[in-house]
Amino acid sequence: QVLLAAGFDKEARDREQYTPLHLAAHYGHDSVVKMLLAAGADESVRDLEQSTPLHLAAHEGHEAVVQVLLAAGADKEVRNHERDTPLHLAVDKDHEAVVQVLLAAGADKEVRDHEQYTPLHLAADKGHEVAVQVLLAAGADKESMTDQNSTACSLAKKYGHNKVVAMLAAKASNECLICKIKTTLRCQRCKKAAFCSQVCQKAGWKAHKKTC
Repeated sequence: QVLLAAGFDKEARDREQYTPLHLAAHYGHDSVVKMLLAAGADESVRDLEQSTPLHLAAHEGHEAVVQVLLAAGADKEVRNHERDTPLHLAVDKDHEAVVQVLLAAGADKEVRDHEQYTPLHLAADKGHEVAVQVLLAAGADKESMTDQNSTACSLAKKYGHNKVVAMLAAKASNECLICKIKTTLRCQRCKKAAFCSQVCQKAGWKAHKKTC
């Protein structure tokens, strides 16, 4: 605050082309991020790898910083030099809270990187069970393919992530959990459990919420 008041350049660069905002985002200093943004720092600034502060915060799992940057208007679909979005990076490092924040903000769950990997491909490749679960609940496409014609399930099989394989191979039941009639309707929260009506969902919620 003192340095900013004294007129120091808020857009100064180091050897990696990091600005003060890049550094604050990287290390999770949300109060400093707020201060720099209030002083007019550019939230879309890029480093040598074309990463923005939002990329760095997502990669390091700093949920509070991600929220601050999104509120300031940071582009959630911005690409770095490998065409990774912040969601790709959060999924790659298995930062569940950041993945949830980005998805809630409307981040594209089907976006592709330079290898045509979607976030679900990355999660399956790395064996990140929670990230896979979150993405599936958000409606991510299990059948999409990479540039090598790999699905998320085939990637999980390749690297021995058996729990992820089971999650991806599972087929949702079309039978209402309460009255057992056939239905295509799903719980609006997890998108998996079948309920034929709001009445049945209400009746089954107490038991279902433990796994929703």
